[in-house]
Amino acid sequence: MAGSRILDGTGYFTESGPGTDYQGLGGFTICSWVYRAAAGTGNYSYPWAISNGTGQLIGLYWWQDNSIYMDVRNGTGAKYRAASAGSITNWHHIAGVFDGSSADADRMKVYIDGVLQATTGTTSNPTVTSSSLSGVYGM
Repeated sequence: MAGSRILDGTGYFTESGPGTDYQGLGGFTICSWVYRAAAGTGNYSYPWAISNGTGQLIGLYWWQDNSIYMDVRNGTGAKYRAASAGSITNWHHIAGVFDGSSADADRMKVYIDGVLQATTGTTSNPTVTSSSLSGVYGM
């Protein structure tokens, strides 16, 4: 998000424009404290995502099926890893890690309260984020 602080492991800088600093990344971590009052159909938390609306996306979200999705799409449909979080409620720390240099099935990981979760998902995950990200979505 334009004006937000982005940490690069050695310091921070301010993003120049919506999505521009997330283009072509080979690795990153998204984390957030999320409060869920209720679980199940119709209840979701979308702490962070960025997309151009045409298949280029980075996102971390706790969806209506009680799974947490780490989603990295690079123009060829959904490329994600999902962790079944169950129907837990209250405050939880969730984190998604993308490492494009890892083996395909290990490129995305999801943590809940610091614990690595079992994941499922697609294959042929991208090695870098899209080069045309823009438009910021978040709830």
